Amino acid sequence: MIRWWGPSDSGLNAPSPHLPKGWSMQKGILLFAAVAVLCPEAARAAPCYVAYVHGKLSSSPGSGRSNLTPGSGATDTDRRNYWRHGPSDTYGDFVLYSGIARGCAVLVTGYDGTAAFWDAAAAGSVAQQINAFVAQNAVPDGQLVLVGHSMGGLVARWIVNNGVGGAAYYNYNGDYAAVARKTKTVITVATPHLGSPDADAVYGTSDALCGNFVGALAGWLGERTDATYWLRTFQLEYASASGSWMGDAGRSRTMYTIATRRWDSGTGDSEDYLLAGSWECLGFVSHWYTPWRTTVPGDGLVFETGGAGQYSESGSATTAAFGARSWSNGQWVQGARRDWVRMDHDHHHARLDDQSLPLRDNVRGVNTSYFPGSYLGSFGLALQ
Repeated sequence: MIRWWGPSDSGLNAPSPHLPKGWSMQKGILLFAAVAVLCPEAARAAPCYVAYVHGKLSSSPGSGRSNLTPGSGATDTDRRNYWRHGPSDTYGDFVLYSGIARGCAVLVTGYDGTAAFWDAAAAGSVAQQINAFVAQNAVPDGQLVLVGHSMGGLVARWIVNNGVGGAAYYNYNGDYAAVARKTKTVITVATPHLGSPDADAVYGTSDALCGNFVGALAGWLGERTDATYWLRTFQLEYASASGSWMGDAGRSRTMYTIATRRWDSGTGDSEDYLLAGSWECLGFVSHWYTPWRTTVPGDGLVFETGGAGQYSESGSATTAAFGARSWSNGQWVQGARRDWVRMDHDHHHARLDDQSLPLRDNVRGVNTSYFPGSYLGSFGLALQ
């Protein structure tokens, strides 16, 4: 059974630097309780509904599992821990600060993180969980916010794209149409919309010999999974082209992107060292189109441009063999889409809420510093 998370599950007695000035966790709980006493019908109807979709996994943080599907042995805590530093973390909990503390009804999905994003074990499973959540909470049409980190953003994009009548893969392995009907917006965080150079390296098609060598080691360690295969640059650049099989053109629900542009957040976490090393290793040679530097904006796994859904002239050795590509000249992923936030977080910290770093909000037209989950909760849930 899937557990729906609510305010009572949040650990809200801890002080928080993430909420607006003058607000506190305790005030939020008192307000929620007052509403429940004075108007129980309103308390049952959540002001917002959010479903979270995690990224590719070789082993999930805190659990060591690659499969977080309900019924697979993974627990609700395992699924939550992808978005925080373990069950005792009330400081860096992305789900807490973006959804639960806002009074939202929240679903934290889980799936087989080694499967291709479009597979029944990934998109099909997530769609099933979301539809159960929708039925349980009587979610009105056009009120659900889908939040996907990394490959989770592709899972959400694929479901909503192919929940539209006429899509080439309409309801491919689940009731995508029901999810699309209930969805208000899709928010993707550090998602490789046009592929990952690190996935290229795992399959030996990176432009960097160092990257290919390290990628081969990663392959021997189990990273050559269906998930990684379908995250290669060529796969997703072609899939996202006009009229291609990703089906973006028909998407009517707006996809808001949060692109990450810094490969070392500077905390010294082991994950940060790995991301920094990855980006350094991929930077030792020139790309086909433009000289590569480690200062090229990216989060250690994904180009900043790709995270925003924009093609760049930075192909891999595999795609170079195809010559000039008509779909790769600075165009954007099609369909309803907004280049929302560009932020200085690396791939690892983009799914947590433990760092306040500079960001640019292209919708609001502001530059500020913020925690990722808190910013999404403060300004993302109201996006239309």
